[in-house]
Amino acid sequence: MKKLLILTSLFMVTALAIVVPSQTVQACFWGMGSDCNTGGNSNGTGADNNKITITSDDLGLGDAPKKLDGAQVGSLLNTVYLLAGIVAVVAMVIAGIRYTTANGDSNQIQAAKNMMFYTIIGLVVIIMAAAITAFVINGVAAGSS
Repeated sequence: MKKLLILTSLFMVTALAIVVPSQTVQACFWGMGSDCNTGGNSNGTGADNNKITITSDDLGLGDAPKKLDGAQVGSLLNTVYLLAGIVAVVAMVIAGIRYTTANGDSNQIQAAKNMMFYTIIGLVVIIMAAAITAFVINGVAAGSS
């Protein structure tokens, strides 16, 4: 019990030592801190030197589209759903192979059944996500234009 109390106290002190300074740094980074050093910057503009602006040119995305419409988002999501479906089918095949090669070992059979079960759950989630995004893109977004 004494060891648990010491370990818990040590954990709490370590967590506080990590969290408190990082919140101050985040506040200064986003320009919300009152105790941040906001002295003049290299171009002499003063207090806004702690704000960072990243443009698409900084990331090498100067020719990237500035706005995506519903068709582009739908196409991108359909590609993601297709890849997730392919992964699920491959996982189901692997689970079937594991099941047939279990040779009566109850642990391996249970592991294969669990893999099949979770693969089916994943497929259901993929299908539901596709249906929801299709509804939003085709129904809601089309009605707002």
